[in-house]
Amino acid sequence: MFFSHIFTFVINRLMLATDESTLTKEAMVFSLYFIGKEPGELSVQLYIKASQKLAIPMSPRDKRKLNFILRFPFFMGMIDGALAMVNPEHPIRKKLYVMFSVLESDPAFSNYFLPKAGTSLFAILWTGTRAVFNTLFGFILLPWI
Repeated sequence: MFFSHIFTFVINRLMLATDESTLTKEAMVFSLYFIGKEPGELSVQLYIKASQKLAIPMSPRDKRKLNFILRFPFFMGMIDGALAMVNPEHPIRKKLYVMFSVLESDPAFSNYFLPKAGTSLFAILWTGTRAVFNTLFGFILLPWI
């Protein structure tokens, strides 16, 4: 009886450590996607706490998609674009909303989310074109992951 309690305690601690390392990796990848740099320690800790509090449910297929993104962050924009069109309420997008909120509320990164003076028409067209191509490639990629 005593050993079963110790075993349960150890397993729960290992799962919590794994969960926190996964959430840390998510925070890093999502931050790179949004602002092009790694977040501060405070932002990572806030993301971990918010994610644990919200406990966004994910199916095994959603977890495979998330693991693919964490292994290959280059595809983040493509998958996000496709999910935005197919299922805007997808759990991965909900996780992105959480990280977006954390970064936007952090004074160190808030300037990334404010409008920039003098944005040229070329920059707007380039961003829009890139978004369309990312979404199209995401549609091709989404069924395979």
